[in-house]
Amino acid sequence: MTKSVLVVDDHELIRQGLVGAFGREPGMTVVGEAANVTGALKVYEEQGPEVVVTDLQLPDGTGLDIIRAI
Repeated sequence: MTKSVLVVDDHELIRQGLVGAFGREPGMTVVGEAANVTGALKVYEEQGPEVVVTDLQLPDGTGLDIIRAI
């Protein structure tokens, strides 16, 4: 069973590394990525991922804001 993943981090290098790591993992498919809370919530609404991997400190809030909203 494949799990859909959303990756959220404001540092592009870190975000791309996580996307690459999850992309190589069997059973995981990255369905979106975002650099901030606003973008993450938009991707979440559009894609409905089963897993969200997020940084805690983001430019417009925190990863906990994302978790509370979803």
